[in-house]
Amino acid sequence: MKNNEDVVNEKPHNWLFHLHAISLYVFCALSYSLVFFHRSAPSVVTKDMAISFGVSTSDLTIFSSIYFWTYALLQPFCGLLSDLIDAKYLIGFAAIIASIGSFFCGISQKLGLAVFGRFVVGFGTAITFIPILKTISRWFPTRLYATLNGVMISCGGAGGVLAQAPLKAFAAKYGWRWAFYGVAIIGFVLGVIILIIVKADPTSFGYKSVNEVLPSSNAPLTLSSGLSTLWSNFKKAIATPTVLKICSFVFKIVGSFLNLYGLWAGPYLRNVFPQFNDGNMLLSLSLALILGNLILPWLSNTLQTRKWVLFGCALIPTLCALLIMLMDTKMSSLVLFIVLFVWGTATGAASSITFPTIAENVDPTIIATSMGIANVFSFLGAAILQTLTGQILDHYHPNSLNYSHKAYMVGLWLPMIICTGVSMIEPLLLVDNLVKTNASAKEQDKEKENIEEL
Repeated sequence: MKNNEDVVNEKPHNWLFHLHAISLYVFCALSYSLVFFHRSAPSVVTKDMAISFGVSTSDLTIFSSIYFWTYALLQPFCGLLSDLIDAKYLIGFAAIIASIGSFFCGISQKLGLAVFGRFVVGFGTAITFIPILKTISRWFPTRLYATLNGVMISCGGAGGVLAQAPLKAFAAKYGWRWAFYGVAIIGFVLGVIILIIVKADPTSFGYKSVNEVLPSSNAPLTLSSGLSTLWSNFKKAIATPTVLKICSFVFKIVGSFLNLYGLWAGPYLRNVFPQFNDGNMLLSLSLALILGNLILPWLSNTLQTRKWVLFGCALIPTLCALLIMLMDTKMSSLVLFIVLFVWGTATGAASSITFPTIAENVDPTIIATSMGIANVFSFLGAAILQTLTGQILDHYHPNSLNYSHKAYMVGLWLPMIICTGVSMIEPLLLVDNLVKTNASAKEQDKEKENIEEL
């Protein structure tokens, strides 16, 4: 507990405090935008990389999917690391590690070294988001947390935008290797700045705490006790029906989005719609990610339901994909852009609804673990679907850089239609606790007001 002298010496939340908070948020947002840039960059440079390495486009599946395998396997431990290590070190060194991986991708002359570099990139980016969320929770009021979280994800989507048409133009002028060198330099410099400037907690600058600090155990958290708690929470989470339903849902829905967004959108557009600018078409998916994470939570809160919005997140992309298959190559650029945008909004932003659904339906002590497990399944779905698509495409056109429209229909869109179509089942089995949660929050607010009046 703080004594009276400590309280008196705490600096107030003046303009300098707000400048610190805003600058910290900007650096975190820049760091997270690099995560999305790394995630979606392969979709744009696949052909150039395949030519340089002398491999087929499907052979590059391992280059893209290793990122998602690494990202997925590290997710359960990110929360534990955030509790053991100062968040600023995690965010800063994560950016530097990802930069080192990007540099390896750039210098690689063989696919093997590029895959290793991509593995390192996945390791660095995987440990970025949770420490950022923890830092935001320390510097900003709790009432702003959801909004700032959504804005942070949208900033990540902006990084994805840079990995589309701008990246294509840069790679066309300077080569794909310099694209990796460039992002490595930016990420390294940003990581160093974060290590020097960012403080994970305002009390490190002498300011008073923004939010009430929850009481904790007197026993310090160690790696062994943390792993023991993690294992205990893991067992509770996988025994919770809501968690299992959400994991199954995001495996197919978010996995489908990352399958297209993270690798196959670029080759598909270049092979099937060569008359369109693939960089501009890819922009539809990035915009869907940015706007979808703002639209879906608002829609869910307005309609007072999570399950039916999630049902729409499965139904709408199924209809969009069927439209793509039925219209063949006859779509105009505007129609294709709109269809991809709607498809991407439903699949790419579904997590903005699944996370609150978990929070409203599981034991509060395992919320973080449950969300981490759901994140694992999202990226596992991406890794498996990317590999499956590559195998099917290679079956139609072995060792090729280009694939036919039919191959993409069978190898890319059919598996995703099956995934999104089957995913309409899970939301119907969920319990909608949004109204109950809101009512409980209102009751707590009334009780607080009554106590303050007394």
